[in-house]
Amino acid sequence: MTKRRRLRFQARATDEIVEADRWWRANRDSSTLFVDEVSEALQLLAAVASIGTPSAALVGVRRFLLRKTQYHLFYRVREEELEVLALWHAVREPPTL
Repeated sequence: MTKRRRLRFQARATDEIVEADRWWRANRDSSTLFVDEVSEALQLLAAVASIGTPSAALVGVRRFLLRKTQYHLFYRVREEELEVLALWHAVREPPTL
């Protein structure tokens, strides 16, 4: 059985998630789509962190695409912890971490 990792968020990631949630709630009919997709992704990543795509530029960093909303979650695994580094929309240039 896979052990679920504890989640930790960089301040930047928290700010980006809150801002994206605000935008979705203000501008889309299905206002909970974003927060629901983020929640599901975080539960999945906490259990199976290796499913994200390794970053070509940053050692130890992975990204996971939220298919419905087209955001990437950037994260890294540190022992028993999944550290969320950033959230970035897929149509923008990748963030500088």
